[in-house]
Amino acid sequence: MKAFKLIFVISVFINMQVYANEKSSNQNEKGNTMTNHQSILTNKPSFNLRIQCEHTKIYIHMNGVEIFESKRIVPVALDFPINDFITSGNNKLEVLMLGSSKSTKQLPKDAICNIALFVREFNSFDTPSQDILTLKYNHEAKDKLAGTTPMGVYNSKENFKQDPDGDVEINKSTFSPFANKPLIVGDGVMISLDFSLPTPFPRWKYLDGQKILNKGYYNLTLPEAIKLQKEDARLKKLYELNHRIYLAAKNRDIDTLVSFFSERNREMDTAYFKTKGATEKELREDFKKDMLDKDQALREISESDWQKHKSTFVVEHGNTLAYLKAILAWNSIGYSGSSSYNLKFRFDGDKWILTR
Repeated sequence: MKAFKLIFVISVFINMQVYANEKSSNQNEKGNTMTNHQSILTNKPSFNLRIQCEHTKIYIHMNGVEIFESKRIVPVALDFPINDFITSGNNKLEVLMLGSSKSTKQLPKDAICNIALFVREFNSFDTPSQDILTLKYNHEAKDKLAGTTPMGVYNSKENFKQDPDGDVEINKSTFSPFANKPLIVGDGVMISLDFSLPTPFPRWKYLDGQKILNKGYYNLTLPEAIKLQKEDARLKKLYELNHRIYLAAKNRDIDTLVSFFSERNREMDTAYFKTKGATEKELREDFKKDMLDKDQALREISESDWQKHKSTFVVEHGNTLAYLKAILAWNSIGYSGSSSYNLKFRFDGDKWILTR
């Protein structure tokens, strides 16, 4: 998924391309009203997070993968599509809230965050969405999780009302302190909510990826992280693969570049109900646009830097995905701005596979 660096955001809708695809795909289909025999969760759903947070940095994880971050303490209000991260059965939504002022790294007293998981019919914008659950946190309140959806069983066929025979199970929400660590700066809290529901999707490959580290990434000391970056045999393969991807981009070899995205493209086609090959076609067009834009230049990474593993590696919260920072980034020439592509990999057997 292409990600853009935005300055002074923030009350925007993310990934408008996905929403546009909903309108352009299946143009001959009209959004039919659900009958009481159908569940909106399994009949071409569009799952989204409604994010509203203030006075905090935020890192939002779905099933162990960071899907959104805001590293500045500015108001955030947006909807974010998550079809490619949600799964049938058990899911976990986690939000890390951190402070970041120069005088103190503590979370501000007035920090708040409201995250709602909602669903609507895919490609149907004239029918109302339905909230599945809400996770709320107010740092200065006595009951910090007040307003969060209570633990229980809910029925998607009855507007998500509590029902012991329902198909959505929501567990108790929790929060715990998060102390400043070497690889992530700031004190704050991690809030989380486990839930279970049906979807029409196959199980995404990344969910069953092999565990990458023997301990959590953010629990590494700086010397441990540096040692892994320089010496770990598995991570060495990750650097080698990213080097090949980078060289394909540098040489403007679109065919080779796109070939690395095969699994990611297939799963995105499925997640957003596209025709087979649609995501690959879109990706080709994006790469071609970036490569031919005279006002942009691919971020330079020298051969020496590749040999020395200069690019920082990151392992996701769920410990099944890893990536290198800013490998494919086209920077604007003469003015501030850039476009970049997230490249997240799972490890399978003895090789890395680009999956998100």
